[in-house]
Amino acid sequence: MAIRPILVVPDPVLKQVSQPVERVDDELRALMDDMLETMYDAPGIGLAAIQIGVPKQVIVMDLAGPDEPKAPRYFVNPQILDASDETQPYEEGCLSVPDIYDEVERPSKVKLKYLNYQGEEVVEEAEGLFAVCIQHEMDHLKGVLFIDYLSRLKRDRASPRSRSRPARPDGPPRERGGVSSASERLQHHIHPAVLSAAVRRVVRRDRVGLAASRHIEPVAQHAAIDQIAGH
Repeated sequence: MAIRPILVVPDPVLKQVSQPVERVDDELRALMDDMLETMYDAPGIGLAAIQIGVPKQVIVMDLAGPDEPKAPRYFVNPQILDASDETQPYEEGCLSVPDIYDEVERPSKVKLKYLNYQGEEVVEEAEGLFAVCIQHEMDHLKGVLFIDYLSRLKRDRASPRSRSRPARPDGPPRERGGVSSASERLQHHIHPAVLSAAVRRVVRRDRVGLAASRHIEPVAQHAAIDQIAGH
């Protein structure tokens, strides 16, 4: 397995439409292994092959929580067979669009068909974070980025020229030291088990939005403290 560079906007390769895979063989499985290693290193929870410059309809994903064992998943030639009329907004981020996070509204449930790591056909339903993530990654296969759903002003914020100062930091404003002084003081009065459970809830809730962040735990901890405090 190898860690490959992740392409970022405005690289034109990201706008290419990915092609279907003819068969799942050892060469393709090696690609998926590299993609998974690259995704874990980033770190992220989903990655499309085009994000490492390979225009094939391949996606890897792992939605396991921070205290859970890894649960890698592989999607080859994924198709959405059906989507619910009900939609849900979810704050998304992307490894190819660093430091940008915003809400995108998508169907809350979808029915999928794809080939797995062994080349077997799978049909299943996705909802919640799984539905959000698979739709986000399948957009990549069509050359679509989540910022394409946003206003022109917000898309402009994603360009490297306007990123000298991040458009949205990886969490609420913080003083030096990682968390705000008020939250830091409050932290000492929260039982560790209560804080840990709240962090896990926040991470699961915001994992797509925090996918590109290397500071997911401090951000989640800050949000969890505010949540417990009722802010």
